[in-house]
Amino acid sequence: MNSSIVARAGTPISFTGAGNSLANTILATSGANACIRDGATNWQYLQNDLFDGCSSLVFDVATGQPRTTLTAVNFIPVAKGGSGHLVGNVRFSNEAVGDFRFITGSPAIDAGISTNTADLGFVTTDLDGTARPQGAAYDIGAYEFRP
Repeated sequence: MNSSIVARAGTPISFTGAGNSLANTILATSGANACIRDGATNWQYLQNDLFDGCSSLVFDVATGQPRTTLTAVNFIPVAKGGSGHLVGNVRFSNEAVGDFRFITGSPAIDAGISTNTADLGFVTTDLDGTARPQGAAYDIGAYEFRP
C-alpha cells in the first residue's frame, strides 16, 4: 500500500498465490514491459493505482497474454471495487537520483484513497513521516505532495 515501484528495465511487480492487495501504488516501467506480472489466483484488493510507461497493464501468467484492462475474472473482485486507476506520466521530482516525490501537476496528487483501515494497513504517514492526507485526498505512491 502507498508504494512507488519503479523498474524501468523490467516488470515492477509480480504476484502469485491468493489474497494480494495493492492500493495507492505507482508502478512505473519502460514501454516494453507490463506493469504487473499476474500469476495470482485471487485478489483481495486493487484500487487507485497509477501505471506509468507500461506496454500493457498486466501480463497474465495463466494465459501467457497481456491484458490492457483491470477487470478480468479473479483480478479485481467486484465486492472490493477495483476502481480509480490512472495511466500516465507520474512526474517524479528526480527519478534519476531516486527522488520519487512529485512535482506540481502529477496525476498522483489527491488521487488516492484512505489507507487508514485494517484492510489496507493503517497507513497514516508517508516515507518522510508526513501525515496523510495533505490535500483534498491521499496521494498515490510513497510520498504526499508538499508544494
